[in-house]
Amino acid sequence: MAAATASTHGTLLIVGGSGVLLRGRSRSGKSALALELISRGHRLVADDAVDLHRGADGRVHGRCPVPLHGFLAVRGLGVVNVVRMYGETAFAESAPLDLLISLDPPAGAIIRNPLEVLSQTSTILELELEELFLQGHLGHNLAVLVEAACLDRQLRAQGYRAGEDLAGRQRRLIEAQKGAD
Repeated sequence: MAAATASTHGTLLIVGGSGVLLRGRSRSGKSALALELISRGHRLVADDAVDLHRGADGRVHGRCPVPLHGFLAVRGLGVVNVVRMYGETAFAESAPLDLLISLDPPAGAIIRNPLEVLSQTSTILELELEELFLQGHLGHNLAVLVEAACLDRQLRAQGYRAGEDLAGRQRRLIEAQKGAD
């Protein structure tokens, strides 16, 4: 049986009510993205080191090692205290993990369609979690993409699938046009 606790490298935030673990290699922009999300009203749980454990609810939860509470190390800016900068509501003691977002694409990934979603499931403490791969490109606002990914995940958890909705609307329109001919 796997350990009931683990530590991982990343930045954990609460974004729109979802626990999001930003992952990526050093210098991939995790902390800068976290700072942008915090400035938009979301909450930091942990930066750089995240302690993970399985909760009584069966979910994986993350928290910050005590000495690092409220601190964020941002390349080019240095260490900042988000609680002092943004107030007590900018920090949360812990959060369940709902979504993993990697700023590094999977090895060998080739995007052929601009609407293609690079995702997979990753296992943390014997629990499978959805992992999205986001890449920053000129004109992309990663904070907006993270917010939208969280909202979309919440809608999917309620049974709504935007792609299926759109396909159904298109199918009904085509069928109505055929019936009118």
